[in-house]
Amino acid sequence: PLYPVTLSYEEIKEYEGAFTQYDINGDGVINVTELSRLLGTIGLNPSQQEVVEMITCVDSNRDGVLGFCEFIKLMSRQHNPFISPRDQFESIFRVFDSNNSGHLSRVEFKNTLFPVLCVDTTA
Repeated sequence: PLYPVTLSYEEIKEYEGAFTQYDINGDGVINVTELSRLLGTIGLNPSQQEVVEMITCVDSNRDGVLGFCEFIKLMSRQHNPFISPRDQFESIFRVFDSNNSGHLSRVEFKNTLFPVLCVDTTA
């Protein structure tokens, strides 16, 4: 069977670049103004209320801004290909396998997952 999946590894990296570029004030989140600018660069011109509604749809912690995971969630709603579970797993695996060794070390797992979960890795 085929399942809807959000994004490939390459797409995640592309969106990571966009997230960083449009996080204009560098606070690690995308606010309404920043998301409006990003949407404008791809030819969309939603009203401020529409942008607020877009954020609200994926804003799991209800802080009114998009963290990277929420940004990915929003982008994946716009891009919804169907791929096999194996391809989905391999795509996710490549995100964690930063040195492309085909194996996950504890360090790779920690360095990839903990920042997404906002876990302090220095403790």
